[in-house]
Amino acid sequence: MEATFRTRLSLEGVGIVERKKAPMFTEFAKRFIEHVNVRNESKPMTVSFYAAKLSRLLEHSPLASVRLDKVDEALMSGTLPHVARKCHPQQFNRELAPLMKMLRLAETWKEMVRAPKIQL
Repeated sequence: MEATFRTRLSLEGVGIVERKKAPMFTEFAKRFIEHVNVRNESKPMTVSFYAAKLSRLLEHSPLASVRLDKVDEALMSGTLPHVARKCHPQQFNRELAPLMKMLRLAETWKEMVRAPKIQL
């Protein structure tokens, strides 16, 4: 018990800390929409845009049922065709805008180590 404490203390001393468990994608999506509501309170169209696009992304169960730290380029390669079937080709990049913003925010809030790169 004491050895475990000393090990953890020495690791924290050099900046190695144990990561907390990342939230589920759907849980963080709710926090993200709340954040959008607060930041864009005077812009209801912006709030409705993000809510609509994010709800469409949550229809894709492999993405909706994963933890944020498991979202990577491989998962996104399976999600992109799903998004492409649901929208007009000219709207494709705008469909992904909320996802990219949400992942960057999760990285900023330290919910994940690195946001994956999404090829537009």
